[in-house]
Amino acid sequence: MLPGVLPPRAGLRLARLRLSALRLAREQPLLLLLLLLLLLLCSLLLRPPHCPPPRPSLTSAPREAPAAPLLSHTLPRPSSPAAREPLRMGHVVVGVMTARRFHRTRGRMQRETWLRRARRVVFFSDGAEEGGELATPLVAHAFVPSKSERVFAGGNWRAVPILRAMAEAFFSEEAARTLAARAEPEARWAFMCDDDSFTFTSELLATLARYDADTPAYLGYAFIAAPHLEGIVPGVRQPLFANGGAGIAVSRAAMRLVLPHLEKCEAEYKWNWPGDVRVAQCLLDVGVPVTWIHSFHAENPHVIIHKSKPPPGSVPVGLHLPPLSFHHVDLDTLAQLERMQLVHAARAGQPYTFDFAPLLLQPLVARHPDGAILQMHFGYEAFLIVKTDSSTTTAKVAEFLVSFKEAAVAADGGGAAPQPSFVQHFTGGECRRGGELRGGYRTTVRLGCGECEHEPWQARGAEGLRICRFTVAECEVEVFVSLEAARCPAPQPLLRMGLDVGTQAGHADVAVDGMVREEWSASCARHGDTPSCPSFRASRASRVQLLLHFRVMSGEAIVRMHGLSVGGEDASSGSSIQVGLEGTAERELRLTATADDRQSSRGTTDQAGENRPTSLADVDPPTSAVRLMHKCPDEPAEADVRVVFDVRGYHPLALSWRVICE
Repeated sequence: MLPGVLPPRAGLRLARLRLSALRLAREQPLLLLLLLLLLLLCSLLLRPPHCPPPRPSLTSAPREAPAAPLLSHTLPRPSSPAAREPLRMGHVVVGVMTARRFHRTRGRMQRETWLRRARRVVFFSDGAEEGGELATPLVAHAFVPSKSERVFAGGNWRAVPILRAMAEAFFSEEAARTLAARAEPEARWAFMCDDDSFTFTSELLATLARYDADTPAYLGYAFIAAPHLEGIVPGVRQPLFANGGAGIAVSRAAMRLVLPHLEKCEAEYKWNWPGDVRVAQCLLDVGVPVTWIHSFHAENPHVIIHKSKPPPGSVPVGLHLPPLSFHHVDLDTLAQLERMQLVHAARAGQPYTFDFAPLLLQPLVARHPDGAILQMHFGYEAFLIVKTDSSTTTAKVAEFLVSFKEAAVAADGGGAAPQPSFVQHFTGGECRRGGELRGGYRTTVRLGCGECEHEPWQARGAEGLRICRFTVAECEVEVFVSLEAARCPAPQPLLRMGLDVGTQAGHADVAVDGMVREEWSASCARHGDTPSCPSFRASRASRVQLLLHFRVMSGEAIVRMHGLSVGGEDASSGSSIQVGLEGTAERELRLTATADDRQSSRGTTDQAGENRPTSLADVDPPTSAVRLMHKCPDEPAEADVRVVFDVRGYHPLALSWRVICE
């Protein structure tokens, strides 16, 4: 059990106690008031004399170490034991609930932000795409509600059909065999969310890595529904459930356990329950209760931090750091959360990223020697509080994060690589001086990895962050923040998730998720005396034909053949073995995850009105092939072939193999 997480039964009892109190407040307000006064009197009489009241803390709850990042540019052979491979987003299947009216807005923004770091993404909607807005596999469900259901346009009834479709497509025994035969990553976890959610994928992986995918697990932010949504059995309440907007994570073992029961569950649970409650009941039927993970958040940061009123039908939730997800996020906040998390940079001309998700929203406070106080939630906002003898003014000096970049740092000449530093630019609220509006605040936050240059002012922070000092000049605010070197994010190569290369259509035995397999990497022939690269034999009478199939799981990608060498020489410079593209084949491939004839998989409805979603196997993306021909000389020869495929905006793919001419 994680620290601070109640056991399922205790959480259920506590939730029911809260609901009983709400019902009592509504029906017997005077009685409730008398009870509260009695409790207050008892607490004053029984309170120990030397027990100070608890004070709020700026530090977050202790956090377990996240899973080690995968820094290697290569992946092991597909036959390697799966248990040895660290959990990555290639092992997580993501299902997003949406509606046709949101395809071009929410769906597209999701795909262009955090879903770029997911491999298998499937949108579930109430209608097919029009014009390929999502460029992602989509399942369109048809549905006829029963007389006991009140189904609204949002269609959260789709939660159980989504669970069933994901289980059948990726977690059945047949699906596991198919994925293994294709050398695709195995499906270890299913993650379901709404189209107005944002997920920090590195925090999702850090959380899931603490659980065994082969043990039944059902994770999320635990809720209990309102009293008017009671079950159809008199006196029987609904189960504690994971809020679908915050995200639901289900392990492979739980998916396989519930799969045989989902058809019956989908047909029977037809009364007025929200979809995420129906999912909870289906899993509880097979003995899998929800595990409450507080870092899933059922509201957006503004509602949680500032205790704003949540949307109708929702309840306020507390902030738990580091955040894993947020719900009810509008398009501007989606873009801002993406900007808060990742800093894009270059190393030797190649793209890298720094992931700041573990530090986001950490509270920081510092006091200026003249008495001014700066309060921050890192990456999100900052307030300047100025007290005088007659008044106290509070100005929001950082409201919207405009940019988050790596700062240019010159080498000191000592030979050691300098620690990276970063700069954030914010716009703020109104800037007034003497009652006169001077414009808007502009705030710059300079973040350095290491200690403060000088002794910091009175400052507090968490997770290795602290404010060294800050300056205010007119409407310009500059803040200097230090981050312990051990906590500074390491640069990660930016790889194209979902980009696969295979020797057969639909396979990933050459490259997967933008990473080249170990045996196809550029250094594969250097492992010992026996070449470990793939080898191809040919003679003068026959040519070797190598067909490489490219595909991308979602969105679009542009791949271009950049360099081709044989035995260390340019393929066109007279090397003994000639290698080249067949005929006039294009050097550039434009890959897309959808094709005109299969942009979506549409569910059907039988006469009883029960939804039967089509298998997701039909929405596998199309492939494009590159055909490389090898021509042998008159005499026997051997040579290593190396080809580089540039991936626009991402790390390239460098492949190598050996040709043996007999």
